[in-house]
Amino acid sequence: IGNKTKIYKFDNTIDIKGYSDVEIDFCGATILDNVQDIFPADRGAPLFTLYNSDNIKLHSFIYSVELTRANVGSSSIPTVIIWVGGQAVGALETSKIEIYNIKFENPLDGFMPISLEGELAGAYIHDIDVIGDWLYGINIEYGGVPEDNSSNPTFENGKHAYNVLVENFNGKDMPNCEGFLRVASCFNIKFLNCVGQNVKHFIYNYSGDRNISRVSENIVYENCKNHYDSTGIDIGTNYCVSIIFVDRDGSTGEVLPSWTNYNHTVKFINCEFQNNDLVDSTCIRHYGNQGKTVFDSCIFRDSYYGFRTGPSSNPSYTSNNSLTIRDCIFKNNVLDLYILSEKNILIDNCKFI
Repeated sequence: IGNKTKIYKFDNTIDIKGYSDVEIDFCGATILDNVQDIFPADRGAPLFTLYNSDNIKLHSFIYSVELTRANVGSSSIPTVIIWVGGQAVGALETSKIEIYNIKFENPLDGFMPISLEGELAGAYIHDIDVIGDWLYGINIEYGGVPEDNSSNPTFENGKHAYNVLVENFNGKDMPNCEGFLRVASCFNIKFLNCVGQNVKHFIYNYSGDRNISRVSENIVYENCKNHYDSTGIDIGTNYCVSIIFVDRDGSTGEVLPSWTNYNHTVKFINCEFQNNDLVDSTCIRHYGNQGKTVFDSCIFRDSYYGFRTGPSSNPSYTSNNSLTIRDCIFKNNVLDLYILSEKNILIDNCKFI
């Protein structure tokens, strides 16, 4: 449906709930978002909702928005344009989703292009361009609050999103972004060939809030790069990549239960991270991980810190044997590597230029 020379305005959500084997091709048309409803959790309703669906394809349009669109403008409850999965919608499973060939432009305050929520089994998101001051890029997140894994070891416990590939997901000129590639308590996720240009908080890899860290995340970032040019976009002090597995609830400050899993695998392969040299800006901020975080053949450059690892008030634990930096290059940083209260870090065959 659609014509690439035309603009189509939607005042209501395009609701794809309970359907299977559906493909929606907008043929390169421009979609003007003027959705008027409020979604659960007091946020503007999505333009698209994909839930309790199987084998759905959505693709090929340019996104724009009317100033009259419903929106609460909140950083804690952002308005999501394409909502996939359950959580605020329900507990039924959504599976085999493909979203691609979309250009997102002209956001309002507190906007997020795509969110993949819990109760999601399989998604392929690719060839997406996000331009302008969006609050987030893509979010992949947990479902319900889980129980102790020893009493309920099934994947029904917590309904984590899993088996997701994000490829060629690119962002440009996002000075207030709080996490362009954002992951929170899900597993078997891969980001491939994703690029950020003048994007604040390019990667935010998080877990633990509201007891949601039940399974090892198993996240891979390959050929992902973030850089800045001379366009004058001011991102201020920036953590280009944050890897944080908290031991206290991020909202309430409560100590998480003993069964919470901190044993995660996070890998970066052939990635390049450029930042700025403002005091405390860092290419990589590694807070805590009792599993294994590996950087293989990566570049950290033009930052105040190239790499900074160590706990904070949350998480407060010391990691042991959890970090490997191998065949990497540190270049043009004020301070290449800052290590605080971490044990048995392996730095192997790295260059400091």
